[in-house]
Formats: sequence, C-alpha cells, structure tokens
Amino acid sequence: MKYLKLLVAILILPLTFMAKAQPGGAKPSDVGIFEHLDDTIPLNLTFYNEEGKVVKLGDYINKPTLLSFVYFDCPGLCNPLLDGVNEVVGKIDMNLGVHYDVVTISFNPGDSPAKAVDKKKNFATVLTDKNRAHWNFLVGDTANVNKILDAVE
Repeated sequence: MKYLKLLVAILILPLTFMAKAQPGGAKPSDVGIFEHLDDTIPLNLTFYNEEGKVVKLGDYINKPTLLSFVYFDCPGLCNPLLDGVNEVVGKIDMNLGVHYDVVTISFNPGDSPAKAVDKKKNFATVLTDKNRAHWNFLVGDTANVNKILDAVE
C-alpha cells in the first residue's frame, strides 16, 4: 500500500507542474487534488500503440489501470516519473497484468510509435516478457490527447 501511495504522488506532481507551466493554464488556486467520484474517462478515444496500430483506450482498460502522461523526449520530470513507475511496479505486492495494468500516454503530438518503443525499452526494465504486454505506451493526435487529459484533470 505504501508503494501505491508513492505512485499516486509521483503521478500527480508532473500534472501540477504542467498546469502551472501552460500559458492560460490553471491558476494557483486551481491546483490540487480534486475528486471526480463516479466520473468516467472516454474509452472510445483512439491512439497508436508501440506497433503503430490504431487502438481504443478501452482496449487497455479492463481492470484497475495506472495512467501516466509524459513527453517521450522530456528533459525534466517525465523520466523521473517513469523511473518511479518502474520502481513501484517492481516492488508492489500486486502482479502487473493480473491485478492491474499501466498505460503511459505521450501528450506530445509529435511523438511516434517508434519513440514509444524506445521509451518502453528504457523504462519497463523490471518486467518479464510475460507481463511486458501489460505496460503500454501510446501516442495520439492533439484532440484525443487533450480529451483524455481533460477527463483526468
């Protein structure tokens, strides 16, 4: 449970900084943790997976799923975020692919499936071949990325 709390904290931090950094983004009073009980995310959004195939977000969410949002070429917070996810996945008492899945989505519309493959190789290092399929790296167009970001903020 301790690792799960750490993971939640790791995921919230970059979103907070992104909101502050965006022109016209969130005002300091808008930054925080806001519950959205009974809200849903749009599972019909399409993205490209690491193989370059068009997939629906709902294809990847059929059990508790950790969503992380990064730039694949991010020089700052994104790599430490993925390092943290990788560390927690390796230590948590639940089994990836059995109890939960992980989906990492790039919010940079210039990122490609090839970059997703590279990022997965660099950060999904604690995974075996068997559970590697349960941490997916996706890229998408600006409209779908913005829709999923709006749904989870």
